[in-house]
Amino acid sequence: MRPFVSPFAASAAFAIAILTSLGAPAQPAAEPPVICAALSAAEPAKVIEVCTALIDNPATPEGDRLDATITRAAALHNSGQTGKALAEIDTVISRDPNRARAFRARGEILRQTGKMEAALEALNQAIRLEPDNANGYANRGNAFNNAKKYDRAIEDYNEALRLQPDFAQVFSDRGAAWYFKGEYQKAIADYDEALRLEPHRARTYSNRSAAYRKLGRAEKAIEDVTAAIRIDPTQPEFFDNRGLDLAGNGDYARAIADYDEAIKIRPEAKFLTNRGDAYQARKDYDRAIADYDAALKLDPKFQRAYNNRGAAWVKKGDRRRALQDYAEAVRLNPSDSTAAANHKDSAGDRTAGLAELPEESAELQLHHRETSG
Repeated sequence: MRPFVSPFAASAAFAIAILTSLGAPAQPAAEPPVICAALSAAEPAKVIEVCTALIDNPATPEGDRLDATITRAAALHNSGQTGKALAEIDTVISRDPNRARAFRARGEILRQTGKMEAALEALNQAIRLEPDNANGYANRGNAFNNAKKYDRAIEDYNEALRLQPDFAQVFSDRGAAWYFKGEYQKAIADYDEALRLEPHRARTYSNRSAAYRKLGRAEKAIEDVTAAIRIDPTQPEFFDNRGLDLAGNGDYARAIADYDEAIKIRPEAKFLTNRGDAYQARKDYDRAIADYDAALKLDPKFQRAYNNRGAAWVKKGDRRRALQDYAEAVRLNPSDSTAAANHKDSAGDRTAGLAELPEESAELQLHHRETSG
Protein backbone atom coordinates (compact mmCIF):
# COMPACT_ATOMS: atom_id res chain seq x y z
CA MET A 1 0.00 0.00 0.00
CA ARG A 2 1.39 3.38 -0.90
CA PRO A 3 1.94 5.99 1.78
CA PHE A 4 -0.67 8.60 2.26
CA VAL A 5 0.11 12.21 1.90
CA SER A 6 -1.29 15.65 2.53
CA PRO A 7 -1.28 18.83 0.49
CA PHE A 8 0.93 21.62 1.91
CA ALA A 9 -1.59 23.57 3.76
CA ALA A 10 1.77 26.79 5.86
CA SER A 11 0.89 36.42 13.30
CA ALA A 12 1.76 37.59 16.36
CA ALA A 13 2.00 39.28 19.72
CA PHE A 14 4.89 38.74 22.07
CA ALA A 15 4.89 38.25 25.79
CA ILE A 16 6.77 40.65 28.05
CA ALA A 17 7.95 39.40 31.43
CA ILE A 18 7.63 42.01 34.16
CA LEU A 19 9.96 41.55 37.11
CA THR A 20 8.93 42.90 40.48
CA SER A 21 10.88 43.47 43.67
CA LEU A 22 11.01 40.57 46.06
CA GLY A 23 7.91 40.61 48.23
CA ALA A 24 6.25 43.43 46.35
CA PRO A 25 2.80 42.66 44.95
CA ALA A 26 2.69 42.44 41.17
CA GLN A 27 0.96 45.42 39.61
CA PRO A 28 -1.17 44.73 36.57
CA ALA A 29 0.20 46.41 33.47
CA ALA A 30 -1.93 49.34 32.44
CA GLU A 31 -3.55 48.83 29.06
CA PRO A 32 -2.43 51.44 26.54
CA PRO A 33 -5.19 53.74 25.37
CA VAL A 34 -6.85 52.71 22.12
CA ILE A 35 -6.27 55.20 19.35
CA CYS A 36 -7.53 55.37 15.79
CA ALA A 37 -4.21 54.53 14.15
CA ALA A 38 -2.92 52.37 11.33
CA LEU A 39 -2.09 48.79 12.32
CA SER A 40 -3.57 49.16 15.79
CA ALA A 41 -3.25 46.01 17.88
CA ALA A 42 -6.50 46.73 19.72
CA GLU A 43 -9.66 44.71 19.26
CA PRO A 44 -11.53 45.73 16.08
CA ALA A 45 -14.62 46.78 18.05
CA LYS A 46 -12.55 49.21 20.13
CA VAL A 47 -10.83 50.63 17.06
CA ILE A 48 -14.21 51.12 15.39
CA GLU A 49 -15.48 52.95 18.47
CA VAL A 50 -12.59 55.40 18.77
CA CYS A 51 -12.42 56.01 15.02
CA THR A 52 -16.16 56.70 14.90
CA ALA A 53 -15.79 59.29 17.66
CA LEU A 54 -13.03 60.98 15.67
CA ILE A 55 -15.00 60.88 12.42
CA ASP A 56 -18.15 62.28 14.05
CA ASN A 57 -16.29 65.11 15.79
CA PRO A 58 -16.99 68.33 13.82
CA ALA A 59 -13.57 69.67 14.85
CA THR A 60 -11.69 66.85 13.10
CA PRO A 61 -9.88 68.13 9.97
CA GLU A 62 -11.06 66.56 6.71
CA GLY A 63 -7.76 64.78 6.07
CA ASP A 64 -7.76 63.22 9.52
CA ARG A 65 -11.39 62.23 9.10
CA LEU A 66 -10.60 60.39 5.85
CA ASP A 67 -7.63 58.60 7.45
CA ALA A 68 -9.82 57.60 10.39
CA THR A 69 -12.41 56.24 7.96
CA ILE A 70 -9.75 54.07 6.29
CA THR A 71 -8.62 52.77 9.67
CA ARG A 72 -12.22 52.06 10.66
CA ALA A 73 -12.75 50.24 7.37
CA ALA A 74 -9.83 47.94 8.16
CA ALA A 75 -11.29 47.23 11.59
CA LEU A 76 -14.69 46.52 10.05
CA HIS A 77 -13.06 44.05 7.67
CA ASN A 78 -11.19 42.41 10.54
CA SER A 79 -14.50 42.01 12.38
CA GLY A 80 -16.09 40.25 9.41
CA GLN A 81 -17.89 43.26 7.92
CA THR A 82 -16.00 43.29 4.63
CA GLY A 83 -18.84 44.69 2.53
CA LYS A 84 -19.25 47.66 4.85
CA ALA A 85 -15.47 48.14 4.94
CA LEU A 86 -15.23 48.38 1.15
CA ALA A 87 -18.18 50.79 1.09
CA GLU A 88 -16.29 53.06 3.49
CA ILE A 89 -13.19 52.93 1.31
CA ASP A 90 -15.34 53.86 -1.69
CA THR A 91 -16.64 56.86 0.26
CA VAL A 92 -13.09 58.02 0.97
CA ILE A 93 -12.09 57.68 -2.67
CA SER A 94 -15.16 59.58 -3.82
CA ARG A 95 -14.10 62.46 -1.56
CA ASP A 96 -10.41 62.27 -2.45
CA PRO A 97 -9.63 60.26 -5.63
CA ASN A 98 -5.90 60.88 -5.15
CA ARG A 99 -5.65 59.33 -1.69
CA ALA A 100 -3.22 56.47 -2.29
CA ARG A 101 -3.69 54.98 1.16
CA ALA A 102 -7.36 54.33 0.38
CA PHE A 103 -6.38 52.34 -2.72
CA ARG A 104 -3.80 50.40 -0.71
CA ALA A 105 -6.46 49.58 1.87
CA ARG A 106 -8.92 48.52 -0.82
CA GLY A 107 -6.26 46.36 -2.48
CA GLU A 108 -5.31 44.68 0.78
CA ILE A 109 -8.91 43.88 1.72
CA LEU A 110 -9.56 42.47 -1.76
CA ARG A 111 -6.35 40.43 -1.56
CA GLN A 112 -7.40 38.90 1.72
CA THR A 113 -10.77 37.96 0.25
CA GLY A 114 -9.16 36.29 -2.76
CA LYS A 115 -10.15 38.87 -5.39
CA MET A 116 -6.68 39.18 -6.88
CA GLU A 117 -7.51 40.93 -10.14
CA ALA A 118 -9.42 43.69 -8.38
CA ALA A 119 -6.75 43.86 -5.68
CA LEU A 120 -3.99 44.36 -8.25
CA GLU A 121 -6.03 47.05 -10.00
CA ALA A 122 -6.37 48.99 -6.74
CA LEU A 123 -2.71 48.55 -5.83
CA ASN A 124 -1.57 49.63 -9.29
CA GLN A 125 -3.50 52.84 -8.77
CA ALA A 126 -1.94 53.33 -5.34
CA ILE A 127 1.53 53.03 -6.86
CA ARG A 128 0.66 55.45 -9.67
CA LEU A 129 -0.43 57.99 -7.07
CA GLU A 130 2.56 57.43 -4.74
CA PRO A 131 5.40 55.78 -6.67
CA ASP A 132 7.86 56.38 -3.83
CA ASN A 133 5.83 54.68 -1.08
CA ALA A 134 7.31 51.31 -0.15
CA ASN A 135 4.00 50.04 1.22
CA GLY A 136 2.38 50.09 -2.21
CA TYR A 137 5.02 47.77 -3.68
CA ALA A 138 4.99 45.58 -0.57
CA ASN A 139 1.22 45.16 -0.76
CA ARG A 140 1.26 44.46 -4.48
CA GLY A 141 4.06 41.96 -3.93
CA ASN A 142 1.78 40.11 -1.54
CA ALA A 143 -1.00 40.05 -4.13
CA PHE A 144 1.39 38.64 -6.74
CA ASN A 145 2.59 36.12 -4.15
CA ASN A 146 -0.97 34.97 -3.52
CA ALA A 147 -1.54 34.75 -7.28
CA LYS A 148 1.55 32.48 -7.51
CA LYS A 149 3.37 35.05 -9.65
CA TYR A 150 6.46 34.80 -7.52
CA ASP A 151 8.92 36.53 -9.84
CA ARG A 152 6.63 39.55 -10.07
CA ALA A 153 6.26 39.48 -6.28
CA ILE A 154 10.03 39.47 -5.80
CA GLU A 155 10.38 42.44 -8.18
CA ASP A 156 7.93 44.44 -6.06
CA TYR A 157 9.58 43.41 -2.79
CA ASN A 158 12.95 44.47 -4.24
CA GLU A 159 11.53 47.89 -5.06
CA ALA A 160 9.99 48.21 -1.60
CA LEU A 161 13.39 47.42 -0.04
CA ARG A 162 15.14 49.90 -2.32
CA LEU A 163 12.79 52.57 -1.00
CA GLN A 164 12.92 51.33 2.61
CA PRO A 165 15.98 49.12 3.23
CA ASP A 166 15.03 48.33 6.84
CA PHE A 167 11.51 47.07 6.03
CA ALA A 168 11.63 43.84 8.06
CA GLN A 169 8.27 42.50 6.97
CA VAL A 170 9.19 42.81 3.31
CA PHE A 171 12.24 40.63 3.90
CA SER A 172 9.93 38.09 5.50
CA ASP A 173 7.40 38.28 2.66
CA ARG A 174 10.11 38.02 0.02
CA GLY A 175 11.34 34.98 1.92
CA ALA A 176 7.89 33.45 1.38
CA ALA A 177 8.17 34.08 -2.38
CA TRP A 178 11.58 32.38 -2.46
CA TYR A 179 10.10 29.52 -0.45
CA PHE A 180 7.27 29.00 -2.92
CA LYS A 181 9.81 29.02 -5.76
CA GLY A 182 11.73 26.26 -4.00
CA GLU A 183 14.71 28.55 -3.26
CA TYR A 184 14.92 27.61 0.40
CA GLN A 185 18.41 28.98 1.10
CA LYS A 186 17.39 32.38 -0.28
CA ALA A 187 14.23 32.21 1.81
CA ILE A 188 16.27 31.55 4.95
CA ALA A 189 18.62 34.45 4.14
CA ASP A 190 15.62 36.81 3.94
CA TYR A 191 14.12 35.44 7.15
CA ASP A 192 17.50 35.91 8.85
CA GLU A 193 17.49 39.58 7.87
CA ALA A 194 13.87 40.05 8.89
CA LEU A 195 14.61 38.61 12.33
CA ARG A 196 17.74 40.72 12.70
CA LEU A 197 15.57 43.80 12.18
CA GLU A 198 12.57 42.56 14.18
CA PRO A 199 13.58 39.65 16.43
CA HIS A 200 10.16 39.20 18.07
CA ARG A 201 8.04 38.27 15.05
CA ALA A 202 6.71 34.77 15.66
CA ARG A 203 5.43 34.18 12.12
CA THR A 204 8.88 34.77 10.65
CA TYR A 205 10.34 32.08 12.91
CA SER A 206 7.55 29.76 11.84
CA ASN A 207 8.16 30.46 8.16
CA ARG A 208 11.92 29.98 8.51
CA SER A 209 11.18 26.70 10.26
CA ALA A 210 9.28 25.57 7.14
CA ALA A 211 12.28 26.38 4.95
CA TYR A 212 14.63 24.44 7.23
CA ARG A 213 12.16 21.56 7.13
CA LYS A 214 12.33 21.51 3.33
CA LEU A 215 16.11 21.30 3.51
CA GLY A 216 15.90 18.33 5.87
CA ARG A 217 17.29 20.29 8.82
CA ALA A 218 14.79 18.97 11.34
CA GLU A 219 16.54 20.24 14.46
CA LYS A 220 16.74 23.80 13.14
CA ALA A 221 13.09 23.55 12.11
CA ILE A 222 12.09 22.47 15.61
CA GLU A 223 14.25 25.20 17.16
CA ASP A 224 12.55 27.90 15.09
CA VAL A 225 8.98 26.73 15.57
CA THR A 226 9.70 26.44 19.30
CA ALA A 227 10.81 30.07 19.25
CA ALA A 228 7.55 30.96 17.50
CA ILE A 229 5.58 29.17 20.23
CA ARG A 230 7.54 30.93 22.95
CA ILE A 231 6.77 34.34 21.42
CA ASP A 232 3.13 33.60 20.61
CA PRO A 233 1.65 30.47 22.21
CA THR A 234 -1.84 31.31 20.94
CA GLN A 235 -1.32 30.02 17.39
CA PRO A 236 -2.37 26.36 17.04
CA GLU A 237 -0.52 25.99 13.72
CA PHE A 238 2.80 26.42 15.51
CA PHE A 239 2.09 23.46 17.79
CA ASP A 240 0.78 21.43 14.87
CA ASN A 241 3.89 22.07 12.79
CA ARG A 242 6.22 21.20 15.66
CA GLY A 243 4.19 18.03 16.14
CA LEU A 244 4.82 17.13 12.52
CA ASP A 245 8.56 17.74 12.95
CA LEU A 246 8.63 15.55 16.06
CA ALA A 247 6.60 12.84 14.35
CA GLY A 248 9.00 12.98 11.43
CA ASN A 249 11.76 12.18 13.92
CA GLY A 250 9.74 9.27 15.31
CA ASP A 251 8.96 11.08 18.57
CA TYR A 252 5.24 10.36 18.45
CA ALA A 253 4.57 10.89 22.15
CA ARG A 254 5.79 14.50 22.08
CA ALA A 255 4.11 15.01 18.70
CA ILE A 256 0.78 13.93 20.16
CA ALA A 257 1.27 16.36 23.06
CA ASP A 258 1.71 19.19 20.57
CA TYR A 259 -1.34 18.11 18.57
CA ASP A 260 -3.28 18.05 21.86
CA GLU A 261 -2.31 21.67 22.43
CA ALA A 262 -3.26 22.72 18.89
CA ILE A 263 -6.66 21.01 19.21
CA LYS A 264 -7.24 22.59 22.61
CA ILE A 265 -6.66 26.06 21.15
CA ARG A 266 -8.76 25.50 18.04
CA PRO A 267 -10.11 22.10 16.92
CA GLU A 268 -9.55 21.62 13.20
CA ALA A 269 -9.80 18.60 10.93
CA LYS A 270 -6.13 18.79 9.94
CA PHE A 271 -4.93 18.82 13.56
CA LEU A 272 -7.10 15.82 14.45
CA THR A 273 -5.96 13.98 11.34
CA ASN A 274 -2.30 14.63 12.13
CA ARG A 275 -2.82 13.29 15.65
CA GLY A 276 -4.59 10.30 14.18
CA ASP A 277 -1.56 9.69 11.97
CA ALA A 278 0.71 9.73 15.03
CA TYR A 279 -1.52 7.24 16.83
CA GLN A 280 -1.54 5.08 13.72
CA ALA A 281 2.26 5.15 13.59
CA ARG A 282 2.20 3.87 17.19
CA LYS A 283 -0.21 1.11 16.07
CA ASP A 284 -2.96 2.53 18.26
CA TYR A 285 -5.53 2.12 15.52
CA ASP A 286 -8.62 2.67 17.66
CA ARG A 287 -7.44 6.11 18.80
CA ALA A 288 -6.36 6.91 15.25
CA ILE A 289 -9.80 6.06 13.90
CA ALA A 290 -11.46 8.09 16.66
CA ASP A 291 -9.43 11.13 15.59
CA TYR A 292 -10.25 10.62 11.91
CA ASP A 293 -13.93 10.32 12.88
CA ALA A 294 -13.72 13.59 14.81
CA ALA A 295 -11.92 15.29 11.91
CA LEU A 296 -14.63 14.23 9.46
CA LYS A 297 -17.34 15.39 11.83
CA LEU A 298 -15.76 18.86 11.69
CA ASP A 299 -15.16 18.71 7.94
CA PRO A 300 -16.95 15.91 6.06
CA LYS A 301 -14.96 16.77 2.91
CA PHE A 302 -11.49 16.53 4.46
CA GLN A 303 -10.21 14.02 1.96
CA ARG A 304 -6.98 13.00 3.68
CA ALA A 305 -8.87 11.78 6.75
CA TYR A 306 -10.80 9.28 4.63
CA ASN A 307 -7.62 7.98 3.03
CA ASN A 308 -5.77 7.68 6.32
CA ARG A 309 -8.71 6.13 8.13
CA GLY A 310 -8.84 3.58 5.33
CA ALA A 311 -5.26 2.57 6.13
CA ALA A 312 -6.18 2.14 9.79
CA TRP A 313 -9.14 -0.05 8.86
CA VAL A 314 -6.82 -2.22 6.75
CA LYS A 315 -4.50 -2.65 9.72
CA LYS A 316 -7.48 -3.71 11.82
CA GLY A 317 -8.47 -6.22 9.14
CA ASP A 318 -11.69 -4.45 8.13
CA ARG A 319 -11.26 -4.20 4.37
CA ARG A 320 -14.92 -3.39 3.73
CA ARG A 321 -14.66 -0.15 5.67
CA ALA A 322 -11.24 0.51 4.17
CA LEU A 323 -12.68 0.24 0.67
CA GLN A 324 -15.49 2.61 1.57
CA ASP A 325 -13.04 5.20 2.88
CA TYR A 326 -10.66 4.89 -0.05
CA ALA A 327 -13.56 5.18 -2.49
CA GLU A 328 -14.71 8.39 -0.77
CA ALA A 329 -11.17 9.77 -0.83
CA VAL A 330 -10.99 9.14 -4.58
CA ARG A 331 -14.44 10.66 -5.12
CA LEU A 332 -13.43 13.83 -3.29
CA ASN A 333 -10.16 14.10 -5.19
CA PRO A 334 -10.00 11.94 -8.34
CA SER A 335 -6.47 13.18 -9.07
CA ASP A 336 -5.11 11.75 -5.80
CA SER A 337 -3.03 8.86 -7.12
CA THR A 338 -2.22 7.69 -3.61
CA ALA A 339 -5.87 7.22 -2.63
CA ALA A 340 -6.57 5.55 -5.98
CA ALA A 341 -3.68 3.14 -5.50
CA ASN A 342 -4.77 2.42 -1.94
CA HIS A 343 -8.28 1.63 -3.15
CA LYS A 344 -6.95 -0.66 -5.87
CA ASP A 345 -4.53 -2.44 -3.54
CA SER A 346 -7.16 -2.92 -0.85
CA ALA A 347 -9.64 -4.27 -3.38
CA GLY A 348 -6.95 -6.72 -4.44
CA ASP A 349 -6.50 -7.83 -0.83
CA ARG A 350 -2.93 -6.56 -0.63
CA THR A 351 -1.28 -5.61 2.65
CA ALA A 352 -1.36 -1.97 3.60
CA GLY A 353 1.81 -0.15 4.56
CA LEU A 354 2.25 2.46 7.25
CA ALA A 355 1.18 5.90 6.19
CA GLU A 356 3.65 8.67 5.59
CA LEU A 357 3.17 11.77 7.72
CA PRO A 358 2.00 14.90 5.94
CA GLU A 359 3.96 18.09 5.57
CA GLU A 360 3.34 21.22 7.60
CA SER A 361 -0.28 22.16 7.95
CA ALA A 362 -0.16 25.93 7.86
CA GLU A 363 0.65 28.01 4.82
CA LEU A 364 3.28 30.68 5.03
CA GLN A 365 1.36 33.80 5.88
CA LEU A 366 1.97 37.24 4.47
CA HIS A 367 1.74 40.36 6.56
CA HIS A 368 -1.56 42.28 6.52
CA ARG A 369 -0.98 45.93 5.77
CA GLU A 370 -4.54 47.07 5.19
CA THR A 371 -4.04 50.27 7.19
CA SER A 372 -0.38 50.97 6.59
CA GLY A 373 0.74 54.47 5.80
